Amino acid sequence: MLAKQNRLKRRSDFTRIAKYGTRRYSSLFILYVYKPKVKQEEPRFGIVISQKTEKKASKRNKLRRWIKSDLYKNIQRFKPYDYMLVVKKQAVDKTHKQITSDLNNLCF
Repeated sequence: MLAKQNRLKRRSDFTRIAKYGTRRYSSLFILYVYKPKVKQEEPRFGIVISQKTEKKASKRNKLRRWIKSDLYKNIQRFKPYDYMLVVKKQAVDKTHKQITSDLNNLCF
């Protein structure tokens, strides 16, 4: 689980990252990276899985838990920026191992 200082919570944070952040694409994710003007010590993450991606909340939450655990394991490798990870529809049918490998290829 990500600590509170490592989470994005406000809608304004998500919209700022989507508007001004740089994008990186993979087959399962879109990663937005935003370097904040005010220096921060820790990276912050937000995970977006829309209802269009998966209707069932239990599957969306499972994907979110998998992604958070992978981010938590590698948090030292991230620069202190704001990151927003948008999950694509193709990620719903993948295994945890496939999601982890795609996330590692995208981020590192």
